[in-house]
Amino acid sequence: MALHFKWYAVSVANFGKILRVYARLTRVEDYTTFLQFVFGFLLAKNFSATAADLMLLGKTLLVLAPLLYGGIYTLNNIKDAELDKLNPKKKDRPIPAGEVSKEAASWIAMVLVGAGILFSLFLPPQVFPMVLGFLALNILYTFWAKNIPYLSILANSATHVLRLISGMWLAGNLEYWYLAGIWVVLSVGGTVFRYIKEMSEGAIAARPVLKFYTSRSLWRIFYGAMVVLVLFVIFGRFWERIVGIFFLTWHTVGGIGYFHSKTIKKLIDFAWR
Repeated sequence: MALHFKWYAVSVANFGKILRVYARLTRVEDYTTFLQFVFGFLLAKNFSATAADLMLLGKTLLVLAPLLYGGIYTLNNIKDAELDKLNPKKKDRPIPAGEVSKEAASWIAMVLVGAGILFSLFLPPQVFPMVLGFLALNILYTFWAKNIPYLSILANSATHVLRLISGMWLAGNLEYWYLAGIWVVLSVGGTVFRYIKEMSEGAIAARPVLKFYTSRSLWRIFYGAMVVLVLFVIFGRFWERIVGIFFLTWHTVGGIGYFHSKTIKKLIDFAWR
């Protein structure tokens, strides 16, 4: 009985480790970026979604986040494995840490992406091209745009804008499409701050595109994005003002807090590990 219990305990521990490694490999914490998709969907429904609407939203999110994007993030981890070894915040990711081989990770990526594409065929017709769009943009970013200065910032930002607009498209209402403009600005601000963070950590070797920037040039872009957000708040339409105020606060707290608050620094480091 004792031996059986010991075996069970070890098995549970191993299963827990496997789940932890899988979650890190597929970057489960990054699935929260699809809150932008949820916001776009609910806004397009004027925040009066029915039970059927929420069911559709849930099914689509399962296809996009755990499946499609789980595979995309895994693919990105495979591509960046050698560079991640040079980043103190990323060197303990499963592939550079030796917890998962590139071959095994490749199979995981193919299965997840394939499942995402397959299951999208059983959802409303706009979901399939939506999935292909996300996949194409991320492949373009991972294998090309990521290493080109300024284009890397725009390409990364575009994936966030696509989340917002795709949520609206799924809801069947593009009335608020104009929010794409402010979404580009706030996404650029977020991407640039990530570059600033990594440069401050001395992780330039881990992200080669950083050698084309200086800390001052990145801060100028960040502050420029903040100024544009202020202009949206002053002169924009209702939802542009709401979004602008929210992300002005978000970027201000993050930008200042990261360098002055241990708690905020830990939260940001966890989100971008």
